[in-house]
Amino acid sequence: MKILDSVTGFITRNKKRSFEELSDWMLAVLGVVAFLVAGYWGLMLSEAVPGFIKETNQTGISLPAVGLGLLLGGFGLSVWFFGCIAARCHTLLYERWFK
Repeated sequence: MKILDSVTGFITRNKKRSFEELSDWMLAVLGVVAFLVAGYWGLMLSEAVPGFIKETNQTGISLPAVGLGLLLGGFGLSVWFFGCIAARCHTLLYERWFK
């Protein structure tokens, strides 16, 4: 347990920083990476979800369909999460550079 405590203490020793405290370059890099991740998974879900819905409508809801629905929902949450990060970085950079 002491090893775990020392590892968590080492990881959390730095003060947490908010988006407002980051430099313009860090916001730009973070926003681009978040946008690319959200865009990639969004495109993958846009191809997979319609087929999933069509197949579920034909065969009905089963246990594997529920599991696949939860998996696709989890990917949808990751698209939302990374999209929100990209939007926040965009908003901060827009306020700093264009207002």
